[in-house]
Amino acid sequence: MCGFTYILFGMTCVFRIIHCFEQYQHEIPNGFNVPNPCDPTGIWNGVGHNGPEGQGNQNQFGKDFLAAGRKWTEKLCKADSDGDGMMNGYELGDPWCRWKKETPTSLLPAQHHPGEYNKLLNLHTIQASICEPWDTEECQRHNGSIVCPDHLKCAAAYEPHVGQVSARLPLTVVPRKEFTYACMVFNLPTKRTYHMVEAKPIFYNRRVLHHMTLYACDPKFTVRVSGKPFECPKVTTAPCQRIITSYNPKFPITCLHDQVGIHFGKDGIKQLVIQVLWNNPSGLAYEDSSGMAVYMTPNLRPNVAGFATIDSTVFQIPPGMESYLVMGGCPGKCTNKRITKEVYIAMGINLMHKLGKNQRVELIRNNTIIHNLTRSDDVDPNRPDVFRHIDPVRVLPGDSIRMICEFNSTQMTSPVNRGLSPEEEICRAQLMYYPKENWVNPTCLGYKHVPLCLFETVGEAMNCNYQSFLDSLQKEAHFNTTIATCGLATTCSAACLHLVSKDRQHPCLRGELYELWKSELIGQPDEKMKNLYKALVPCEKLYEQNAHLVPSRGRTAP
Repeated sequence: MCGFTYILFGMTCVFRIIHCFEQYQHEIPNGFNVPNPCDPTGIWNGVGHNGPEGQGNQNQFGKDFLAAGRKWTEKLCKADSDGDGMMNGYELGDPWCRWKKETPTSLLPAQHHPGEYNKLLNLHTIQASICEPWDTEECQRHNGSIVCPDHLKCAAAYEPHVGQVSARLPLTVVPRKEFTYACMVFNLPTKRTYHMVEAKPIFYNRRVLHHMTLYACDPKFTVRVSGKPFECPKVTTAPCQRIITSYNPKFPITCLHDQVGIHFGKDGIKQLVIQVLWNNPSGLAYEDSSGMAVYMTPNLRPNVAGFATIDSTVFQIPPGMESYLVMGGCPGKCTNKRITKEVYIAMGINLMHKLGKNQRVELIRNNTIIHNLTRSDDVDPNRPDVFRHIDPVRVLPGDSIRMICEFNSTQMTSPVNRGLSPEEEICRAQLMYYPKENWVNPTCLGYKHVPLCLFETVGEAMNCNYQSFLDSLQKEAHFNTTIATCGLATTCSAACLHLVSKDRQHPCLRGELYELWKSELIGQPDEKMKNLYKALVPCEKLYEQNAHLVPSRGRTAP
């Protein structure tokens, strides 16, 4: 919606365009939130023109707006500029024609673009204002200068029997602070099984909406559904932690590969959580009703999607480090046991917090990196990076999957631990793959640099065979001697230090493995093992001071 004198110099013209349509956006209801039918993440700023940024010829709404003195009047509101049977006020979210710039009233979301008439009503449309599908010959003749990019088209949403469920917040007052995470739980239809084929954002107030993420809840549990959003942590808690998709300007919509769908409904996911991040640093009075539209079909696709999680569960980042690396993943010995047949990676999501610098997940075959399943070279701590593989990446049994997270702690004065709070850090990635049944237990957790899946599959990591270690506790007398001599000690005697120094040479009692068993993260440890660790603890510091401890930062090859 622009009126200006053209200037010959291109750069000056661009600035004039931006300035003038923004001025007139203030003059109409929802002027900054008119949907862009070409881009589900975007808005149509130049509402009075055929181009989204005010370029191209003036459309009929632009002419009517000019005739109304560039003001929102009752006559302009009740007019049907594009002749599609809907008055301008309805399309712009003011069906009662009460909105005024000086005394604005509450608005509904803008429904359509008021400036273009869709003559082809028998065709599927994203917005009724633009002829769709936009890439057909007939629509291109009708739309004229309107050009839409083809990378945002998801044909599955236009197939017969596809229905839509909206996980959308009710109109809610946005807190007057810099960042707020708000969540809301939604039930899905459960009378039959569906496949999700697409998800895309629904925008209401883009001035405060920074980011949105859609989570699935574990169908084995039922989460209470409330009628309004609630403030939630950055990383949602169990049982709703599986990320379905995340709105990202680089990844505007989730369009699943035509061979795979996400199981919803009777035999699948029954509840979703929408999480929005609001950014209101100026503390202004805003409301928002954004969310995500989910498209589902009862015509099930050949494959069901599964979700693999790569997560480093324990680490600490020292302060003052420009580059600090944390690693995790699924070594080839694990995938050889857990991936029964080839799987295909269709999508990946990276997750880090505020110290995050770079993150990538590599696919390694025969000791060679053959593909980056994810790669974030400039991490935004408030927005997960989503990566869609249009040609899904094949993963074979025996392939290694390695995650590398790089952190920058130069602004920190104390160490930062791994954790889910905003003050802590995470190094986590999620991979969407198919077929689901070909990857058994697709969770690869790491304790520092120890891949825990090795103990769960082959029983051995870093030269430590867990079962042999348990057996040796029962058979080797020196362990019994250590427990009997030092188990009740509160200080480290010379005799205990001698015994501890001998026991700690065992591969399972070195470095990070010693810390792992002591932490009891491996599950329910053997009773004798727990007694041994109680006996070893009093002499830990003296043992380290005598330089007998194997360095704690040993790396494990992929």
